[in-house]
Amino acid sequence: MNAPKTFTPGKQNSNTVFAGGLAGLFGVPKKLEFSVQLAHGSSVKKITNFKSVKELYDRVAEAYPEEVESAAEVMFCTLNSHNIHKNLENLLGGQIMLTDFIYVHLKSQNKKRVMVNKSDSALGLTITDNGVGVAFIKRIREGSIVSRIPNVKVGDHIESINDQSTVGWRHFEVAKKLRAIPVGHQFAMTLVEPQKSEFDNIAPRTSRGFGGGSSPHGSISGGGDGVAANSIAGFGDGMQSIRFRSHGTAEMQEELPGDFIQAAQLLIDDELEKYMGIRDTALSSDIFDFWTSAEDADQFATSLDNCLGEGIIPDDAIFRIDEALSNLKSQFN
Repeated sequence: MNAPKTFTPGKQNSNTVFAGGLAGLFGVPKKLEFSVQLAHGSSVKKITNFKSVKELYDRVAEAYPEEVESAAEVMFCTLNSHNIHKNLENLLGGQIMLTDFIYVHLKSQNKKRVMVNKSDSALGLTITDNGVGVAFIKRIREGSIVSRIPNVKVGDHIESINDQSTVGWRHFEVAKKLRAIPVGHQFAMTLVEPQKSEFDNIAPRTSRGFGGGSSPHGSISGGGDGVAANSIAGFGDGMQSIRFRSHGTAEMQEELPGDFIQAAQLLIDDELEKYMGIRDTALSSDIFDFWTSAEDADQFATSLDNCLGEGIIPDDAIFRIDEALSNLKSQFN
């Protein structure tokens, strides 16, 4: 299988993927628009001209000036459903299909302070972040310490730990802070819930072929799963995707990643969760790129340290990932 064609904004020309199109790679410039809606209920808007997750949040704030005071209110986005699925499988992560519909989850005013007794080294939390300093809970392991605290939910933003603000922290920094708390100690977390729709418990009425400014949920705004209807005039068959890189840029992929690449990125995400308590599809994708370009495990480790900072990913995790990827590759050869 041929490697996907990619376009990285700022390298080939001064146009962004979204505003200037893809001239020079696909011939005719195309304007890419994505349909978005506030997850708790709003009209549907079309946004374009963003080349990173941060700029996506900026465009959302511009599209909803009355509802969103600033991009800092955005917690995360989900794809093709306003619901927060178990383990947030529908979270917008490292990649978005050109046919995906984006639901934007905003911070609510509902803050809660929970006390946690760390009776075991593993809390049972998996943490991710939105790329701009909002770390939140992606998974709660059944039977774990945190699972027995009813007020802690998937999607909650971890705003502080023991009254130390974690706003602006990456997920691995929050996870490291939690791991450093000694077993047997009690600690406090301040959590912020995403805004919820008053129609969350009403069965959705879906509709195909909705236009901008109306809800994909029929008469209920924010009440169910929508059908993507993005405007990409004359652009392929919708199987192309936008890949968000962990360092903030975006690139076009003309093809979906092959089976080995998808399996490898899932393996890396699983290893990050096991060793660090985080999941991050954009980071996993970048780690895979470092691995494919490295000549050996030492060069792989050096590349990661240079990119993320020395010691962010433990050495044993790096070498475990290297070994596991090598074994996985042999299965696809």
